[in-house]
Order: sequence, then C-alpha cells, then structure tokens
Amino acid sequence: MRDFSKGIKLGVCSETLAATRPRAASTACDMEIECDLLTSPKDDLEFSTVQENIRGNFSLIDLHISNLLSTVVVKPQKAVRKLARVQHLYSELTGKLRREDDEFGVLATLHQFQLFVGFQHKKLDF
Repeated sequence: MRDFSKGIKLGVCSETLAATRPRAASTACDMEIECDLLTSPKDDLEFSTVQENIRGNFSLIDLHISNLLSTVVVKPQKAVRKLARVQHLYSELTGKLRREDDEFGVLATLHQFQLFVGFQHKKLDF
C-alpha cells in the first residue's frame, strides 16, 4: 500500500507489465519495435488479460474487505515501459481506500498466488 496524499488517504497500486520486446541499438529501430508492441493484436490480448486479472483482484478486495475501495483508476490505459534491455506494455492501477484496514488482507487478496514464469504456482497462506 502506498500513501498517496501525505497520510490523509491510503491507496493500493499494482502495475500491469505484459508483452516483451527487446530494445534496439538505434532510436529509430527502438521506436519501430515500440510501435509494433503497441499495435500487435496478440500483445494487446496478453496485456488486456493481465490488466483485467488485476482489476478483478481489486474487485475481490471490495468483496472480501467490506467495500474497501472507493475508486479504481487505470493510468495510462496502455503505454510502453522501456527498461535497459527490454520494453513492455504497461499501465498502473490505483485504488483509493475508504479507510485504513489490514494491509495483509489487501496484499493476500491482490497476490493470492506465486507466479513462476507467468503461471500461478501454488496458493500462498498468510
């Protein structure tokens, strides 16, 4: 959980990172790869699936922790995050909490499974 407004309200934040492409040596080639990443139907489906899964987990917080979230904001809707050697489709989902609550309950709801190479491995017990 992050404190988004200097202790007045708490929030939760999760990032969507999906669809990977290498970085290129030249700026022109790198931009071409970025354009391909943003327009690929396969990568868009992968990205949308991951984003909807995270949004669904935010909904689970509301169900399991008494309507805890007041809003969920996705910003940007879809962008490219460039790292040193790779680039991914990216977005950030944030939710404002109505009140301070058990952060372990929020974390357990958001991250129910270990991920290993993108697949759920086993349920974690908190």
